[in-house]
Amino acid sequence: MLIKKTMDFIMDELVEGFNKNEVLSSFSDKVLELIIFPTEQCNFRCTYCYEDFEIGKMSDDTVQGIKNLLANRIPHLKRLNLSWFGGEPLLQQKMILDIASFAYDLCQQYKVTFTGGFTTNGYLLTPDLLSKFNEINQTSYQISLDGDKETHNQTRISRAGSATFDRIWNNLIEIKDLKDIQYNITLRVHLTINNFDSTKSLITKISKHFGNDARFNVHFHKVSDLGGPNNIGVLNHDEYITRLNILQKQLGNDLEHNNEYEINKSSKYICYAAKANSLTIRANGRIGKCTVALSDPRNDLGKILPTGKLEINNTKLKPWLHGFSDMNEQSLGCPVSTLHKHKINSEDIIAIEVA
Repeated sequence: MLIKKTMDFIMDELVEGFNKNEVLSSFSDKVLELIIFPTEQCNFRCTYCYEDFEIGKMSDDTVQGIKNLLANRIPHLKRLNLSWFGGEPLLQQKMILDIASFAYDLCQQYKVTFTGGFTTNGYLLTPDLLSKFNEINQTSYQISLDGDKETHNQTRISRAGSATFDRIWNNLIEIKDLKDIQYNITLRVHLTINNFDSTKSLITKISKHFGNDARFNVHFHKVSDLGGPNNIGVLNHDEYITRLNILQKQLGNDLEHNNEYEINKSSKYICYAAKANSLTIRANGRIGKCTVALSDPRNDLGKILPTGKLEINNTKLKPWLHGFSDMNEQSLGCPVSTLHKHKINSEDIIAIEVA
């Protein structure tokens, strides 16, 4: 019924502001998007982090379950995307290469479009490792910076308490020297109340070193309070937009850049968590939808079995998709923000056969 309602809205052109192809692909059984946590440990201890690091490395049974899921689904797909999250995913490079290589070979065999990318702190991203990932179509990276060296090193510190900026920056410089490799690195520049001057200094540095390289772009992002132990000084909307406009003018046309404000002006955003064919697989094998609400029981939908079968609580899944029933902008843009409006009255467990 939900899919029929969505189709009716599209046919009636009531999805104004949304990309209609994106709406349709969000329900397509020919598309699969998996966000995989190979580990939930991290080599950083960012002062505002919301993760608790209670879960460690993904088990062999869960890895085998993912492979079996992919083996069963890839022959029926047109597009597969793997996103690697954590913790810090690059702490488990061997595991990522194992799973992604397995998927790559199958996608080549069945002529399935295969893409992939990483949310990483960049500390372990060497040119050699990036080249290995590039060979199996894992080519996109999001790396966060909290301003220039001094400010960044106050908030994005290593687990041992040491500075991290220089190593990340040196990795980026060395990666830029890979002339014949195509990849995309998004430098996610965090904006807080306290780092404006430092951010302006960082943008000057980014423009100087990467302004002539189309493989690098900048994404400005307002840091939010997501439950971490420290008060980081969150910008209000007006302050954010004012600083954003200044930084964009400074950046100019040297690098492609984007931000939440511009995206919302041009088209309405659909979060990955709102899409029916997007799932997270955590290091303990639990299935969810959102990479932020990790401690929220509503984000624990079931588990993956070693056979590749997904056991999913269908009643808990439905509220994540509810925004498509009326094309509600808030529910589609951040479904976790409206889950409280949808009561869960039963434990309707279903096993989804993936063969």
